[in-house]
Order: sequence, then structure tokens, then C-alpha cells
Amino acid sequence: MTAIENSPELDEQAIEDAARLKRFKVLYPLYQLLSAMSKAFSTYVTYFYTNVYNFSVNFTAVITLTSSIISWVGTPVFAAFIDGFSFKNAKYWPWILIGSFITQCGTILIICLPAITGKTVELMYLVFVIRILMTLIAPMSSTPMSGCFPKLSKDPRDRQYFGMAQKVGRDGGKTIWGYIVPAILMALSGGGEDPTMTGYALTAIICYGAHIAAIWLFALVGLRGSYVEREGLKETSAKKKNKVPLSAMVKCIFGNRAVLGMFLYWGLHKSYYYIYTSYATYVFRYVYQDLGKIGTFMTVFNLLAIIGVMFGPLWSKIFKDSKRSLIAAMASHVILQVLIFLTFGNHNFLLYLVLFGASSFFMGMLENWTLPNFAAAADYGAWRTGARMDSLVMACYNLSMNVSRLLTTLVATTFLNSFDYTNWLKAYKDGTVGITSDVTNGLTNLFTLAPAVIAAVSLVCLVFIYNINDDRLAKIHADLDAGKTMATSEYRF
Repeated sequence: MTAIENSPELDEQAIEDAARLKRFKVLYPLYQLLSAMSKAFSTYVTYFYTNVYNFSVNFTAVITLTSSIISWVGTPVFAAFIDGFSFKNAKYWPWILIGSFITQCGTILIICLPAITGKTVELMYLVFVIRILMTLIAPMSSTPMSGCFPKLSKDPRDRQYFGMAQKVGRDGGKTIWGYIVPAILMALSGGGEDPTMTGYALTAIICYGAHIAAIWLFALVGLRGSYVEREGLKETSAKKKNKVPLSAMVKCIFGNRAVLGMFLYWGLHKSYYYIYTSYATYVFRYVYQDLGKIGTFMTVFNLLAIIGVMFGPLWSKIFKDSKRSLIAAMASHVILQVLIFLTFGNHNFLLYLVLFGASSFFMGMLENWTLPNFAAAADYGAWRTGARMDSLVMACYNLSMNVSRLLTTLVATTFLNSFDYTNWLKAYKDGTVGITSDVTNGLTNLFTLAPAVIAAVSLVCLVFIYNINDDRLAKIHADLDAGKTMATSEYRF
């Protein structure tokens, strides 16, 4: 070791960084747990648009589609900006504070408007404008949050821990809040049969306020002054000295097969997750005709996913490679999806819960390798191009979820329009029509056929496009540590 390497300053820095990593291991799942309160409330948002605001199915779809299209442009543009910009002594955390506050407050405003004004469908264009503004601002928070993930740790075991922590904290929170939030909603609505506008408004303030508090805690106590910020500042400084050409940025995304594989897989897979969370209210209201069952459904959904993600390390020992483990878990999930589609028609709730719980178990397990594989794709991009663009690559994780929302909207709108949900709901509320077979069949296919088909396509993308396994990643890391890139390495794949 040199004298510099033996300096007390470096020893103190290493001790501080190790302590900060331990802090992240507490704060990251805590953030996921607290922010899950808003995710539990989000189950009601689509239903809120169609049944409280009385927006048509098509207008609700237009809101989501427009937001998704804007995100396709805004997310990567802001990610590229983040990669090349830094504040004087900060990289990520100021953006997270500002972006999270504005976007969560925007959601609160949308939910509160009917209670404040006494108006509903008359506010459709105002709601549309607010949603678009939120979409434009959202990358300020989401992009740096995902961009800093590869820097939390380079150790694959730590990355798997953070992937597990995200799933356990988020779905564990949704399990807990899945019971608490409806109770709060009904209590603040006066305990009647249906939630009131005031109940929705007050509950939204509580839930999205908790989300702001959670993400600020992570940013201020965890990120600020950490090695994550320090490494981000160092990379920005290097980019300013050696400008990364636009061609390298394009190659980083469109020439990165690993990114493409994860983007397609996750974008497809997450779409039926949004079907479950956004349209469960419709299915249990009109197919099972028992909204009380939705609490049991969401508990099984989230609890089995938590158990699944915790089973991930053992699954890894069985298959001994991240890619093989991910494919095996996804294939098991697809088989269960097909069984659900084949058996759902008899409306046996217990059988459905058993099969769906098993499916959710494997959905949870997938989280063990999803974010780590996106991080591996970022490492692969740095190896290919010679420049780290973590925010840009990791933005594809967020972008894939925007694609998921778009696909969910297109699929759901197609199935809802198959029985003209908007006009049917109006007649149903007037008491002139009941729940017909067209309604139950349309919602059944939305909840079973669509997820099975999409899951199968997602698996195909994962098997044939994603090209990183543990052996290849280890060689990439060895090259990067030695200052080598693909251009100077003897390793090829």
C-alpha cells in the first residue's frame, strides 16, 4: 500500500461509507413501507375517475395515454440531463425533494377538487391539465431515485437485498395499509356504505402526505452527503471534462441489448400488475358482487408476494445464476396464469385465491433480480461505451412502468368498451339494467385472459433478448475495475 492508501482520511471515509451503507439498508425498506400508503390508496384512483368524477372510460383512458406518451419523452430527457448536471455539492437529493413534493401534492389536489368545489365531470379539463403537469414534473423525483440505485452498492448480494427490500417494504406496506386505508376512508366518510368526496379528500392528504415524508427521510438522512452523492458528483465532473457524444448516449440505450430485454420484460409484466390494482374494484363489485372480498384479495396478493421475494435467495441457490433464476420463476408464474384463466369461469373464490396466491408468490420472487438486472445493464452500458450513464439506463426502469400503464389502459379500455361500460354504468345506476353476462365476461377476460397472454410474451422477451448472466457480469466488473472497456478488452459476447 502507498502512503496515500494508508492515510487516516481514507480509513475514516471507508468507515463512514460502510456506516452509510448500513443506514441505506434500513432507510430503503422504510421508505418503501411508508410510501406504500399512497399505493394502497391508488387502488381507488381509476374507480374515482369513472364513478366519482363520472368521467367516461374513454376520457379516463385519454388522461392515462397522454401522460404515458409525455413520460416516454420526459423521462429519458431528464435522465440524460441528470447524468450531466449537478448542484455545487449535491447530485440527486435536491431533485427528489422538489419532484416528490409537487407530484404528490398534485395527486392530492385532484382527489380533493370534488370536495372543495362540489363539481365533478365539469372539472375534466382541469384534471387533465393537472395530470399533464404532474407527468412533466414526476421525472424530477423518479429518475434520480432509480439512477442512484446502482451506486448504493456494487456487490450483487447487496443489490439483491435492495431489490428484496423494495418488494418486502412496498408489498408489506400495501398489505398493512390495504386494511388500514379503507378503514380510514370509511371512517372519514361517516361510516356509510359508500365513501364520500370529503372522505376521499382527507384520506388522500394522509396517504400522499406520508409518501412525501418517506421520500424526504430517505433523501435527507440517507442520500445527502453520502458516497452515492460523491460518486455521482465525480462522474458528472468527468463528463464535463470529457463530453459524452450524443452517439454514445444513443448507443447506451438502443445498442444495449440487456436494457432492451429488461425494458420489454418489465414493461409487459408490470402491465397486469396495474390491471390487478386498478380494476380489482370493478371485478369484485360486478363479477363477485362483493366488495368485501377485495380486502382478502389484496392481502393474498401482497402477502404471498412478500413471501415470494424472501424465498428468492434459496431459489438462487437452486438455479445458481440470476438469469436462470429469473426465467424459472417467470415460467412458473406463466403456468399459473394459464390455470387461472382456465378455471376462473366457475367463480370459485377459494380456488382463485389459491392459484392467484401461488402466482403472486412468483411475481414477488421476480423482484429479487429485476432492479439488480437493470443495474447490471447499466454496468454493461458503461463497459460498451466507456461512459457511465446510470440515470439514463435506470430511467428505462421507470419508463417501462409508463409503458405498462399505457398497455394497461389500452387493454382495459378495450375490454370495458366491449360492453360499453360508461353507458351501462349510467343505466345500472338508474336501475334500468342489471349486471349482464357481457359485463361479467368482459371483466373476467380483463382479469384473467389478458394477464396470461401478456405474461407469456414477457417471458419470451426475457429468454431471448436479455443477455447478461452472473459470469458475464463478473467479467464486465473486472474490466471496469481495471479501466478497460469493450474496445480494449479481450472479452467478447
